[in-house]
Amino acid sequence: MAKLRMVVIRQDAESHDKNKYGREKHRENHGHEHEKRKHDYILPYEDEATDFMDEEFEEYVEKHGYHFTETLAEHISKKMVNANGATHSWNAAQVKGAMESLGLYPLGKNKTEATLGDLTYLANMYYADFYPDVLKDEASCLKAAYKIATDPDGYKGMVFCRWTADAIGLDVQIEWKKFT
Repeated sequence: MAKLRMVVIRQDAESHDKNKYGREKHRENHGHEHEKRKHDYILPYEDEATDFMDEEFEEYVEKHGYHFTETLAEHISKKMVNANGATHSWNAAQVKGAMESLGLYPLGKNKTEATLGDLTYLANMYYADFYPDVLKDEASCLKAAYKIATDPDGYKGMVFCRWTADAIGLDVQIEWKKFT
């Protein structure tokens, strides 16, 4: 069995500041006269996040919380590329019916407060990404969706927030008004 080694790197305050606040130190060292921002560190996908989380996004979240509506989940699910090459997408009614037949719906009280829209997104995502190589049948996709939706380590809005991060990274454009 391989042994783990711990490496400690001592860093002086100035180099720590330069790493943590790279833009400010870069400006000071190179004489750039850029407008100072409220934070001076670089966030990945910062511009994409700003574009994604516009006023329409805020209206959507105000109305629905950090959750998928059934129509948004169906819209996103239709755009998923299925790893097995199939053209497949469950709608919310199909997910609900299948979950009921497996004894997994309604969800009951859970930390994530998952909605049918959240389940629909998850079931389609698991089908698209893992069926049939990892998850051998459709019931397994639905069970995986249920397990994430009711994860005791989860948090309110977890499914939607994780998708939001992916959507920002992929520069997905959503017409939020259609789903508000």
